[in-house]
Amino acid sequence: MNTKTLTLIVIAAIILLLGGCGCNKYNGLVQGEQAVKQSWSNVETNYQRRTDLYNSVIKTIEGSANFEKSTLKEVIDARSKATSVNVDINDPQSLQKFQEAQGQLQGAFSRLMAVAEAYPNLK
Repeated sequence: MNTKTLTLIVIAAIILLLGGCGCNKYNGLVQGEQAVKQSWSNVETNYQRRTDLYNSVIKTIEGSANFEKSTLKEVIDARSKATSVNVDINDPQSLQKFQEAQGQLQGAFSRLMAVAEAYPNLK
């Protein structure tokens, strides 16, 4: 073999070797980029899940607050009706109104007690 041919073969082998190493390095970079993208998407997914959970807790608290507000309003109305009724012993109608007002007050207080017993333990 001729030295020229041998030199060309050695140069071609070096070029192929360097090209193979370069392709291998490029594939490693692409694989690293994909790993980074996957990790970042996991972070974004966790943030979105937390945001959804916070919104759920906020809606639950708002619903509970609205229920408590309506229960308190009913108790106040029932108490004002019960205290505003004038009872005349000789008039059975006024006695009946007083008993109805007391019944409403008792119902409102029982709902209030149920709310107090079943109050959520938010953490």
